[in-house]
Amino acid sequence: LFRSADSGNRRIRKVTPDGRISSEAGSGVCANPPLACGQTLYGLVPAQSANLYSPGMIAVDPLDHIYFWHDTGLYYPYAGQLLKLDNGSLSPAWTGYVSGMAFDAAGNLYVATTSGIQKVDRNGLASTFANLGGNAANRNMAFDSQGNLYANGDQGIQKISVCTANEV
Repeated sequence: LFRSADSGNRRIRKVTPDGRISSEAGSGVCANPPLACGQTLYGLVPAQSANLYSPGMIAVDPLDHIYFWHDTGLYYPYAGQLLKLDNGSLSPAWTGYVSGMAFDAAGNLYVATTSGIQKVDRNGLASTFANLGGNAANRNMAFDSQGNLYANGDQGIQKISVCTANEV
């Protein structure tokens, strides 16, 4: 199973192992001017009807739920609706451009921003995970089976290992 932010067609796509392509979010239509695009995302809207201008980074959690960054918010399709994580402690603790996202095996979300990598735990609490410095504009991230995070950027690929209390 493969997921993709199809920015040119303003959709979030799913590709199954047998090659079937479907849309999980996005209508493929954008209001004109582009700044008006996405305004329907601020309420509860059907995921397939959402006007996405240029959906960005995506990540899939361990339960196969997809999350994607659009403009200034983190969204996910759920039960046919497009929801935004912006209530209570789920409000992102960062502002600005998001350049990468990944989930660890425990379901914690990691978000690359211009200020480093932020961790959002399963309860929605955000904290700084790593401050790598430099330009995060092209930071892709992935976890290996041991829980190490790999992130690329202007300093090449970096491995970030998590220490336990016994290792400090």
